[in-house]
Amino acid sequence: MLFPPKEHVNLYPFGTVHTMHTNGVIAYDRMLRADGLDFRVALRTRVSLLKNQLDALVTENTRSKGKGKAKAATKERKALEKEYIALQEELEELAEDEQYGFPLEDDEDNVERLEDGSDLGSLAGSIAGEDDYDALMGDDGSDAEEGSNKGQSGDSGANGEMEAEEDPPSFSRIPTALLHKQLDLPTTAVAPPKSSPADFLNLSKASSPYVVELSAGQMLYLPASWWHEVTSSSDGEADVHMALNWWFYPPDSDSFEEPYEDKAIWERLRQNAREISKQESSEKGDIVEGKEGKRKRDGVEELSAKKVKK
Repeated sequence: MLFPPKEHVNLYPFGTVHTMHTNGVIAYDRMLRADGLDFRVALRTRVSLLKNQLDALVTENTRSKGKGKAKAATKERKALEKEYIALQEELEELAEDEQYGFPLEDDEDNVERLEDGSDLGSLAGSIAGEDDYDALMGDDGSDAEEGSNKGQSGDSGANGEMEAEEDPPSFSRIPTALLHKQLDLPTTAVAPPKSSPADFLNLSKASSPYVVELSAGQMLYLPASWWHEVTSSSDGEADVHMALNWWFYPPDSDSFEEPYEDKAIWERLRQNAREISKQESSEKGDIVEGKEGKRKRDGVEELSAKKVKK
């Protein structure tokens, strides 16, 4: 069951909507950009890019000859320095923000993960087969886990009551059973004892949802921030089924070839992801090589033992 992002006004999210971007991405705080990146991640990446550009210009200036080239390079360097200083000041100011602050590192060439290990709110699941925040921040660990079914009412606590504080801000407060009843759909869901349709009167103002039924082997493309309530069941005698999600960052441009407006940031992040992937492949290769080497040594020792025995 699918509702477009604009229906957030009628679907009672746990969080308070800060912005709905033009591409439909819903931000529950001011840090989430339209492309799903956290503003802090993008800002630190841009500062790092400018620093690299300035370093490259300094190197180039030491090699270049001629007054004309030197003058042009100096003009470009001053413009970059001005932008770099402005963004660095913005970064330092944001780092001290009471709500969104984070620790600054001395070396800004690499984007560092925050000390608390939390996800800063990116929407996607992976940029290189791992947690999105880890791929962007160059870390291989993750403490945060986010659900994928918007419209669910949350987990039950020890006392059997719903613990709203554990639900992501993008989840709806409307219990599945009440949603199905309101839309006159068959359901096996059971509403919490204290829930009532009177608590969700705006639901009747929502546009009719798209109801989609998927069979084994089928896939549904779901744009970012679309509200979705998912009811799954097994098909056949086996009482088991499996559903997989493939997450990606929401496009914020009109170009299929260049889906993201902030091209420089995304190229840097892709480069970071490639380096992480290459490093992990190298580490796996070392492990395999180590095992093969051990097998060869064991084989030689076993052969030597047999010869001695003969």
